[in-house]
Amino acid sequence: MKKAFTLIEMLIAIILLSLLIGLSIFSLRLQFMTIKKIQLNNMSKIIKFNQLKTTIESMKYYAVQEFDILNRPIKYKWYFFFQGDEEKMIFVTQNPIFIEEDALVKLECLENKLIYTEEALYGKIDFLKPSFLKNSRKYILYDNLKTCNINYFNTKGDIKKKLFNEIPLIVHINLNQDDFFIRIRNDYNLTIKKIFNRIYR
Repeated sequence: MKKAFTLIEMLIAIILLSLLIGLSIFSLRLQFMTIKKIQLNNMSKIIKFNQLKTTIESMKYYAVQEFDILNRPIKYKWYFFFQGDEEKMIFVTQNPIFIEEDALVKLECLENKLIYTEEALYGKIDFLKPSFLKNSRKYILYDNLKTCNINYFNTKGDIKKKLFNEIPLIVHINLNQDDFFIRIRNDYNLTIKKIFNRIYR
């Protein structure tokens, strides 16, 4: 007597095979979606870092006059506008993230986040004494940070935790043990710096 598959056995085999193929396709789709999500997250991080890098690189040698206690300008007393410590830095840049003109920018490590604040330099604020408004635009560049701190290399190459009234040579940002060293481009700033130093120092 010859052994053969019955129609029911064939149907069961086809159904099982269809289920296996369906599960395999679903699994592959999940893997591709996961890979795509990881790539998009990495791309987002790269874009954010490039925005931040461009903003810091384009830091401007912005000269501000000193004022006395009666709020009168002190003749021949000028300094380069920059305020930096381990938690934040405030500076003027030629390439901010949101607008297409010189802007006052603050980068601040606050509550496990790196927060970016921006205000047009020649808008509503006093450009002779730059400071932020209450409604200045803010943007969270990075969050869920375990570590966030900023250090500075001055023009002599010394590492400083605080730097005021002097443009750094390099800004060092540490985010979750990742170190980013951003050099200030001074090609279009150099002439301004030379003129300023020649006249006022």
